[in-house]
Amino acid sequence: MLKIYQITLFLLLLFNTTIFSQDLPGRKIISGNINFNLLSVGESGTNYTTNLNNLYGKIRQNNTYLSVGGNFGITNLNSTGRQSDANWMLGPDMEYGKFITIADKFYFAPAFGGNINGHFGGDVYGLSLNANIHPLRFMYHFGQNFMLTGETGQGNLSFSKIQDVTQISLNGSLSNKSGIGLFYTFK
Repeated sequence: MLKIYQITLFLLLLFNTTIFSQDLPGRKIISGNINFNLLSVGESGTNYTTNLNNLYGKIRQNNTYLSVGGNFGITNLNSTGRQSDANWMLGPDMEYGKFITIADKFYFAPAFGGNINGHFGGDVYGLSLNANIHPLRFMYHFGQNFMLTGETGQGNLSFSKIQDVTQISLNGSLSNKSGIGLFYTFK
């Protein structure tokens, strides 16, 4: 009997989006990520990858949003005794999400999105498609214009065809890919 009560309470919290959320509809949001990965392989060289993405959207009356933007990345492979090879990645990015009120200014905010990227540089060319889901993301609207985000877990499906190499990858995790971030909102 206690489990039915807990499930019912959770569902009520999940679908209750109007009590405290009067300040979100109509606000515009800007979000972005910067990722940097460095791999030093001793005497054989150093590799690094940098990826930037930026999204812009508007929160609707039902506390959902659709953000669109772009994705840019560079991978630099520097082998000892060789000139470095840079590969570039560029393409559109999007994300759809919903703010579900848990308490005043505290939201459960699942989202999913994806991007399409063209890869080029040197003698490298190709295409990649990525889809991702953030099922356990929470946000706190702590100021006039800022929302602090925290998440754990992520699912990702990717497909790439670069040169003659085709790769399909499905990743999911509830313990890795934890992180914090910041949303900027304005009217």
